[in-house]
Amino acid sequence: MTKNKTKKTTYGKKDKLKKRIKHKLKKTVESYSDDPVKLKEMDDLVKELTKLDTIKCEVEEADRFKRYFSKSENVEDMPENAADICAGPLGIDEFEHIVEIADDTQIEETIDDKIGEIKSALKNSRVVIVQGNTGCGKTTKIPRMLMDEYRKIVCTQPRRLAAISVARKVAGDVGCDLGSKVGYTVRFDDKTSSKTRLKFATDGVLIKEIYSKQVRLMHSHRKKKNMKKIAGYDLIVIDEAHERTVNIDFLLGFIKRALQSEKARTRLLIMSATLNTERFVEYFQCPLVTIKHRSYNIEYFYLKYDCDDYLSVCIRTAQAIIERERDGDVLVFLTGQDEIERAHFILSGKLSGADVVILKLFSTMPPEEQDLVFQHSARKIILSTNIAETSITIENIKFVVDSGVFKAKRYYACNAIDSLDLIEISKAQAKQRAGRAGRTQPGKVFRIYSYSRYLQMADNPMPEILRSKLHSTVLSMKSLGITDVENFDFIDAPSLESINQAELFLYYIRAIDKNGVITDFGRELANIPLEPETAISLVAAKRIGCLNAVATISAFLEYQTPFLELRSDHPEYRRYKSARSYFSHPKGDFYSFLVIFYSWEQSKFSFGFLRKNFLNIKTMVQILNVRAQILRLFPHCSDTSLSIERAFCTGFFMKAAKISENGYKTIFGDVECYIHPRDGLLSAHPKYVVFYELFSLKNEYMGHCLEVLLSDLQEPINRFVAK
Repeated sequence: MTKNKTKKTTYGKKDKLKKRIKHKLKKTVESYSDDPVKLKEMDDLVKELTKLDTIKCEVEEADRFKRYFSKSENVEDMPENAADICAGPLGIDEFEHIVEIADDTQIEETIDDKIGEIKSALKNSRVVIVQGNTGCGKTTKIPRMLMDEYRKIVCTQPRRLAAISVARKVAGDVGCDLGSKVGYTVRFDDKTSSKTRLKFATDGVLIKEIYSKQVRLMHSHRKKKNMKKIAGYDLIVIDEAHERTVNIDFLLGFIKRALQSEKARTRLLIMSATLNTERFVEYFQCPLVTIKHRSYNIEYFYLKYDCDDYLSVCIRTAQAIIERERDGDVLVFLTGQDEIERAHFILSGKLSGADVVILKLFSTMPPEEQDLVFQHSARKIILSTNIAETSITIENIKFVVDSGVFKAKRYYACNAIDSLDLIEISKAQAKQRAGRAGRTQPGKVFRIYSYSRYLQMADNPMPEILRSKLHSTVLSMKSLGITDVENFDFIDAPSLESINQAELFLYYIRAIDKNGVITDFGRELANIPLEPETAISLVAAKRIGCLNAVATISAFLEYQTPFLELRSDHPEYRRYKSARSYFSHPKGDFYSFLVIFYSWEQSKFSFGFLRKNFLNIKTMVQILNVRAQILRLFPHCSDTSLSIERAFCTGFFMKAAKISENGYKTIFGDVECYIHPRDGLLSAHPKYVVFYELFSLKNEYMGHCLEVLLSDLQEPINRFVAK
């Protein structure tokens, strides 16, 4: 073990440290008790804490090390596969590691070993499940190897970037141009042709394709022949099924229903990276093919006490690993781009002299930037969202730092609000994250939570359909002729309240009639690959005469921010802040987006303009493409008005808020919330706003706001209340 080169002390100033610890303990104990606490009562506890003075660190960091990296007093209560986080690279030398022993006799199986079994299972069963560890080649090899057996195949991916990058890889393996024999289709981007036999697509695109094919077949003389195949495919592959997104769960239910017909000729292959496949097997009553993989010894380290500031502990743990362990890459699981950017900035400063590359990984990054994590050059710290749990395989990971949380949208049916929340992972997710460290060599996993908290975690993650708003899903189901949503055979049925709220919303906007049957207007909305609120705003904009402006804003709303992220210590920060202020509009982000776009348009879409104003080039190009695709859905329309408020109120009336004594309250649900500090509306204090999303930090914040008048909201709200 290498020694830390920073200045150290072994606590010669122990008396001063004892006094500080006693005062902190006194405050902590009193926070849980109504009775006053004497400092003398803390002496025994302080004696125990100061036994840990073998930890060597800078005096100013003593408190945090004492709190987070202290030796566990209850080793006998720890599991056989766990050790304390303070052992190994983080400082305490005298500790017995308790290691999970891998089955060294287990054979490493490959796709080549199992493809014959998979083909045989598909011949004898309409549905087959394949379970194999991330990186075994399920996605890139199995669909390609099945092309000899099936003429037309679609393989779904939960994320658009995965669909594109996998299609490129497989096209290269097949030896064809992308878009010929192998292609992809994602929202607003189609790279296929009449020659395409294997297509990679997002699961949402497949749902839209099934709907489009069904509408065409209703008017086709070949209806009976083609209805035997779902959307015309011989084989449908649902990849990453363990992610249990809303679209995946709906597709599984829809395909199961379609395959119950004796005439059905489509086969379904479900691929999962986790071992929790029993739910799928039970649901489909089908065979399971398992691809075994060898695993290596993993040491587990837990915090003795849970902490609130998990990000700081993750950063310091990654730093300590690099400074005190000789080799091996580090994978740190964080919750989103903001945290990743912050951690990247801090670690870049702390490890500026170290031979280490610090990389970022999240789903909205361009494929070429994601590819950097796969390059074998210098030692790496990879700061990632949960995309690295199962979707991406990274070799040479020896250390995993697990924050224990992730961010996801959660729908609160009681007040009809969906919020971006911090959610605790499950035991299955914790195991999956840990497995990234034991793929090719023995590894160590640092869990930034206590073992007692780990025991309290749910066994499996909650399926997205149980915590999501179902407006878009129910609209898709109605478009496919499914009127009785309540009794649809989901693998896990959503709450009746969520279904009823979705149907009520669709009935209000005239997307379905009183019998729950989709209307012509509903079919128009279903044909727009955006959330119903945005789709309604676009249709309203077409009628009002402000379609170009609303389409532009809608394209921007698909991305978190068009700006680069610079911290206050950056040498260009003053210019960066000035640029953001220049584009900030007093009526909110919606108008700010228009100012950015039309300024860029005036520069003839110059990349120099984007660089000068700290705008992300790749994001802006994507926004331009999405805008063009939206406008193609509404040909022959031109703007005669700039009244975007009426259009967005028509679609976003349920995401409206009114100013209150302490901030704002949503009109539906009375949720207390605030305008986000970066929004141009913050200082304007408008009486009414509509917002794109609500997310939780210490408070609830409205993201991307637009100032509106009560008169703009009254018509849609009154119609809703009347119905």
